[in-house]
Amino acid sequence: MMRVRLLPLMVLMVMCVAGLAQGQVSPFTAVRFEDNARMVVRYEGAWVELVSIGGVSTRELVRGSMLEFGSLWQKRIGEDLLDVFEAMGVALERHDAIDLEFRRGDGVVSVSDAPMTRANRQLVLDHNVRMAPISPRVALEQLLEIVESRHAYATLRGADLRGLIEAEVEALGDRAPIAEVRRAAQRVVSLLGDGHAGVRAWRDGLAPGYLPVVFERAQGGIVALHAERSGLVDESHPYIESIDGIPLEQWIGGVRAYVPAGSEQYVEAGSMRELRALNIARMMLGQEASDVAMLTLRDADGASRVEVEVRLDDQRARSTARVGRATGRVDGDIGYLRLARMSPADRGSMHAWIASMREELALATEGATGLVIDVRGNGGGLRHPILALLPCLLGAEDEPVVVNAARYRLEGGDDPHAPGGYLEDRFLFPRAWPGWGERERAAIDRFRERFEPAWAVPEGDFSDWHYMVVSAGGEDVVRFDGPVVVLMDAGCFSATDIFLAAMGELPHVTLMGTASGGGSARSRTYEIGELEVKLATMASYQPNGRLFDGVGVSPDVVVNAAVDDLVGRGDRQLERAIAFLRGRGQDSP
Repeated sequence: MMRVRLLPLMVLMVMCVAGLAQGQVSPFTAVRFEDNARMVVRYEGAWVELVSIGGVSTRELVRGSMLEFGSLWQKRIGEDLLDVFEAMGVALERHDAIDLEFRRGDGVVSVSDAPMTRANRQLVLDHNVRMAPISPRVALEQLLEIVESRHAYATLRGADLRGLIEAEVEALGDRAPIAEVRRAAQRVVSLLGDGHAGVRAWRDGLAPGYLPVVFERAQGGIVALHAERSGLVDESHPYIESIDGIPLEQWIGGVRAYVPAGSEQYVEAGSMRELRALNIARMMLGQEASDVAMLTLRDADGASRVEVEVRLDDQRARSTARVGRATGRVDGDIGYLRLARMSPADRGSMHAWIASMREELALATEGATGLVIDVRGNGGGLRHPILALLPCLLGAEDEPVVVNAARYRLEGGDDPHAPGGYLEDRFLFPRAWPGWGERERAAIDRFRERFEPAWAVPEGDFSDWHYMVVSAGGEDVVRFDGPVVVLMDAGCFSATDIFLAAMGELPHVTLMGTASGGGSARSRTYEIGELEVKLATMASYQPNGRLFDGVGVSPDVVVNAAVDDLVGRGDRQLERAIAFLRGRGQDSP
């Protein structure tokens, strides 16, 4: 009986699915209409004017869709193209491919059998959602409410957020595409001093076009490298001076409004990353989108320049990170430990990962007279490496060390004096936490006597102080009490910032390189309609009282990377670290 009743339903479902499979396809991934009649589509990553599709001119297609679907004509062309053809009485030979004609310059380019896919149609839908008009005032007012009631750094920089939002609303009008409102929201949160802050997918709906080039600061200026770091764009002219004749500094200034306002080094590095989406950057500077870019490069002395034309990619090429050497020895008896990430690939293997870090440390330090820990380019993750490695560098009788202090931004009903605290996932607990021993509480008391926060959080809005305390391990910990150099750069961020500050508390550890990115945050994500906004929920401090967010950790010894270092032909910073250790704590020129 059950089968008899279900059979018709199943047949109906199959028929519906078949119908959807036929109708939900598209040869392009986005569509917009200019002056009503001009149909501009995104095809193979580029925006082009469509002249005809399936032998039907776009003018005929627009007229036919208007007659059949009224005010929904644009939506139906973009999302239900085959239905439009059927309504117009146009019979297509096939539904998996179609002929297209595009306008290019003064001519027309023909494409035969352009694939019609459901994936393309879904991208059309996504684009339409992003570009659907919403109220900028409603969205940005909600953003302001969340910032003022939840964000840890709402008042840190004294930004006139209300005034900025009013200016954004005035510029956008009563209704604006979601993509435009997202960008406006990003400009607001970028002023907050929170390196983790962001508005999800602010680039959506804009013309693609990515430079196959990465930019990175080195001694002497900013260097242009191939994305995969196979080498310099031009070996004899490594430094980038301008793009399309516009100075690089101007480009960086144009995109920095969309980069979270962390430290200066973090903002610069972030701006150079965003600049790879060149057509978006062009929009910000009022420039026309294009498939090519002209780079002006100079030599080390600035005496010679060359122009190099590069073609933009449809997708951002994966940039290969600088890879350190394997853990072991350098220069004979100097140990080397590479810490490229702060989280294991599989978080289920956390205990094994911590054990492996200590095993690597034992391997690097056995019989060593000094140790280099290399965290350059480590963008963060979890705090477990601090608990894994720092106890090994403490003496068995050393007192516990406070490596981080923070206060949590309270929400309605939160008890500011909760003994368990709110930041246990960061190994941060209030002094009243029952898990502390006498030695840990004594360390906290000594720390509090000397601790002077650079920024006073607003009273009444935050929890009691929370502390991360690291104690010397037991007898099973492999100890190293020789001199240590930690190599760092602007690519160090988030949990790696905490690691650097923790290491900097030990008297036999020297931080070397360039300032870290600066981040701590403990971010949470809030939904505002289609927007997703990420904001910090804690004010987090270094042991010296400076904030992590927007500041970063400063090295004890500044050493910039050389150009050759960026392409794997040398390592000036490591050489300086070895020389430093050879001098047993005395810097070498």
